[in-house]
Amino acid sequence: MARRAPEPRPWIVLAAALACWLAAAGTARAADAPTTTAGAGQAGSSQPTVTLTAQDAWTVAGGESHLHVRVDGPADGGVGRGLQLSVAEFAAATSRSGFERALSPPGPTSLPLSTLTFAYDDLPAELDGSRLVTLPIQAPGIRDASRLATRGRGVYPLEVELRAADDRRLDGFTTALVIVDPATSPGTPAIATPLEFAWVWPLEAPPVYQPNGAPDAAVARALTPRGRLGRLAAALGAAPDVPVTIAPAGETMESWMNLPFVADGVAQLRDATASQVLSGPYVPMDVPALLAANMGGAVKDELVAGDAVLRQIFGERVDSGTALATTVNAATLDELRLRANRVVVRANALEPVTTRLTPTRPFTIETAAPLTTPIDAVASDSGLERELATKDAPALRAQRFLSTLALIALEAPNSATRRGIVVVNPGSFDAASTLVNTILVGLRGNPFVTPVTVSQLFDTVPPESGSDGPKDRQVADRAPGALPIVGFDYLGAQSQLDAYRSIVGARSRDIVRGGRLLLTTLSDQLDTRLGRPRAAAALAEVLGIIRAFLDGIQLPHPGTITLTARSGELPLTFRNINHQAVRVRVG
Repeated sequence: MARRAPEPRPWIVLAAALACWLAAAGTARAADAPTTTAGAGQAGSSQPTVTLTAQDAWTVAGGESHLHVRVDGPADGGVGRGLQLSVAEFAAATSRSGFERALSPPGPTSLPLSTLTFAYDDLPAELDGSRLVTLPIQAPGIRDASRLATRGRGVYPLEVELRAADDRRLDGFTTALVIVDPATSPGTPAIATPLEFAWVWPLEAPPVYQPNGAPDAAVARALTPRGRLGRLAAALGAAPDVPVTIAPAGETMESWMNLPFVADGVAQLRDATASQVLSGPYVPMDVPALLAANMGGAVKDELVAGDAVLRQIFGERVDSGTALATTVNAATLDELRLRANRVVVRANALEPVTTRLTPTRPFTIETAAPLTTPIDAVASDSGLERELATKDAPALRAQRFLSTLALIALEAPNSATRRGIVVVNPGSFDAASTLVNTILVGLRGNPFVTPVTVSQLFDTVPPESGSDGPKDRQVADRAPGALPIVGFDYLGAQSQLDAYRSIVGARSRDIVRGGRLLLTTLSDQLDTRLGRPRAAAALAEVLGIIRAFLDGIQLPHPGTITLTARSGELPLTFRNINHQAVRVRVG
């Protein structure tokens, strides 16, 4: 006779979690190290390279700007001998496209406005091995060849080159210098109406727990203090006054809170009260694919379960009226419209449009269902998304990101109408702490940009009227993706689990575990070569839970009962060896 599989012993699960944590701690420094590229300190390079390690987010004209750079080189000890650092400043950017070209290889193509050169050995050394470069900036109306010749407020491409003693170029990078008018007081806007900026952080991972109940070491590592998601939580914990919008998955948060040694990350997110928390599904899912498979009921189940978990953790801060839809079509919007009246989408989910300036206002999207009102929406800026995902040094990416925000603000410096921009972190965003921390610090008191939540942006920025961009946008027509499991198999397991629930009740430990396993099979992060077998194993585990229960209900061997009267009592006998009561219905 088959018996119920034993529950995993608590000490086994704890030991597995501890092993995950120790493995993560062993790779902590590597996970937090800045990403490097050619010209950013690659090991094994045949010549010295230069990396930006920090930079002032903005500088007042007539003052000083500071760069922190580090030179790495061959192992022969020749680093720094006779090296020169050249800093060339170019004309202020007048368009985003021109600015992006200036930042991309081979860098600015025009003649520089001014150039300053420093002997690397003479630059003050810092504890982390960097050198401090102080750049004096000309005051308006005063010419001084010893200062960079900026021409007032603006965003100036800045080319930094490492040169040998014979003036041969060894390495370099292009950053940007953001200049503020000297009349601007500290902490006050440099333009009529600062640009509002809403930064959206999806916090999601593949299911943390495997079908056998043990944590997945690779996924759990992302939740440690130095892991991919742990670093984001720590960054937000260090800057709780800077509003961001987090979009967590229920299963990720639930598992994060329950794993030993890593729950501090959830506490840091919970303590960042200036930030907004969007309601979301239990696991990240491909809604268009599910709807195409006639699994709208599963979509509802995911959203209900995710919202319930998030409210247990974040309470009433959870906003169910605003949704993040990373994969979207018209049918998806109809489904979301039942719960939310505002949506954040990625730009590639919409039909492309051409505008003179950067779109900076909410718009509406028509849904597929007849007689429904359009849904209010904002789209993530794809250019800023790409900047977050490049392979350049973290400090360089951060300065380019902040400079681009300033440039967008300067597209309409005298506008009295509020404007806003939204950026959703790229999928599986895995950035060094330097990148995120530098951006958050650079948003504090920024003279061009005001950080806000998505809800604040919707509430304060007027919708597009058609003057700067289309007020109505269309969803791009794309074929639905694939699911990690076969929809028919999912629905069959769900039907059996529902029948089991009617016997043992919704609070049964088996029902709770089986329901969670069933929800995890729809994670779009399992739609991979290695993930699909895991989704199938989770589905098999659900069926195994039900089968083990049925095997615990023992019936007598079939026999024959002879009735000797028109009425009588029939003995019905069965034996329940499960560790829970069952309800019996005779019909």
